[in-house]
Amino acid sequence: MNVITIALLEDAWSGRNNNRPAARAASERVLADIESEPRIAALAKTVLSYLEYRERRYDQAVAAGFAALAVLGVDPNDIWLPRLYNTLAIIHLDLGERDKSRVYLDKQIRLSYALGDQTYEALGYHDLGVLQAVADRQIGLESLAQARMMFHASGDAENQALAIYNIANIHRGAGEHAAAVDYAQQALKLLHTDQLQGMGFSIVIHISTLMAESVCALGQYSEAQRLLDDTQALVARHAPELLPHVYFCQGLYFVAVGSDDDALIQFQETLQLLEPTGQLELLSDCHAALTDCSERLGDYRAALSHHRRYVALRERIFSETNQQKVRALDVIHQVQVARQTAEAERKRSAELQHYITELEQLQATLQAISVRDALTNLYNRRYLSDEGERLLRYAQRHQIELCVAMIDLDNFKRVNDGLGHYIGDMVLQKVAAILSEAARITDLITRYGGEEIAMLLPSTSMHDAYTVCERLRNAIEQYDWAGIHANLRVTISIGLVMDDGRTLIELLNLADVQLYRSKSSGRNRTSYDQADMRS
Repeated sequence: MNVITIALLEDAWSGRNNNRPAARAASERVLADIESEPRIAALAKTVLSYLEYRERRYDQAVAAGFAALAVLGVDPNDIWLPRLYNTLAIIHLDLGERDKSRVYLDKQIRLSYALGDQTYEALGYHDLGVLQAVADRQIGLESLAQARMMFHASGDAENQALAIYNIANIHRGAGEHAAAVDYAQQALKLLHTDQLQGMGFSIVIHISTLMAESVCALGQYSEAQRLLDDTQALVARHAPELLPHVYFCQGLYFVAVGSDDDALIQFQETLQLLEPTGQLELLSDCHAALTDCSERLGDYRAALSHHRRYVALRERIFSETNQQKVRALDVIHQVQVARQTAEAERKRSAELQHYITELEQLQATLQAISVRDALTNLYNRRYLSDEGERLLRYAQRHQIELCVAMIDLDNFKRVNDGLGHYIGDMVLQKVAAILSEAARITDLITRYGGEEIAMLLPSTSMHDAYTVCERLRNAIEQYDWAGIHANLRVTISIGLVMDDGRTLIELLNLADVQLYRSKSSGRNRTSYDQADMRS
């Protein structure tokens, strides 16, 4: 009976991407059998952990994964352990715990090598390469090349194509579109649509849309449209759930060729397909694209409507994702506490301080999920880190202008020292309100720290950004501050830079340098690099 059940779970694992409902049904059927042996139940929980991860139910994915690990980890040579390590690695990566993800991938690679499991050794290098590329592009590419070579040696064309796709994606992200097209073509040659199943079609479709974007960036517009037409036909036959993705890519093509009217219609059709699906990320990107299109076409009412829906969706995504992650971190914490408590019973009270630290870290995580600053009601620095990075990546990927400004209240210490911190807090609140009112709907304003405010201005040239900053500066200077205190006068200094492909932290630091220029030049002014204005 165990042999039959294990075979059933092997089929469930093999079909976890192409037929998730069947894989879930098989796993739950095994877990419902009270006579299932512990290892059999652990295999079912391994499958279930992966399926919960695919549904973004991180807390349930973590719970199932750790429950499986408690059983399978007893035998360090269990052939299912590399699969479980891989699942735990991708879960921790999504939770932002990159170091723990790296630990599980290292375990997966080492154990797979020891067991002679070339498939999971190669998958380990593949996922490690994707993780590494975020911090070091070249190291990531080297790991992906290693995975590609191993997939080739084992005759695994589908995973080899996936590795090449991720290599192409890294080159596309760096603006190396000719290289991206070359790798995408190599990947497509490995896949034959008449032999593919669910996940295989998804790989082909994403490779094709990546290739369409890159050839479009190279000015090969007719080839880009041909690729999109072929991909749409493939999606309609084999993967209709990916139709919104292809429609959105078609809209980006119309934007690239300067046909905003066609782009507007395409994005509206994409919205109709997306709204019943719950694909919030693509839905928010679609509203952002419609905001830009409507603004370029002069329909500012529609632009405002789409922008408001975009902001609401981003806040919802941010909130829901954080809630999911906090619940998952709580499960991880509970597992850790259970293990540590067992250790503490053997070592008595020597580890108590360690547990207190764990609890403090969890409390800090729970407190950090708010997206608004309590005093000013501006977005906080954490939100800037998440949403600002997303805005910057979007702008750099689609070659859209974006500027970054750092704003600081002049002589604010004198206000606090001379008039008191209560008046200082009122000034900060009023400055935040004036900036929020005077800024544009597309600008992201955040309290960076103390009296310092960071602002991102997407889809904005340096000249227009300077105009916006000067309007904000004048609004602060001309406000009647006597309503707060008779001796009060408030001005701001601003440092402004234009995105040139750097990271968000680097742009904020450069804006800070320009802010220092404003301060040292007499305050109450906007400073910028003249080279940015000329470009």
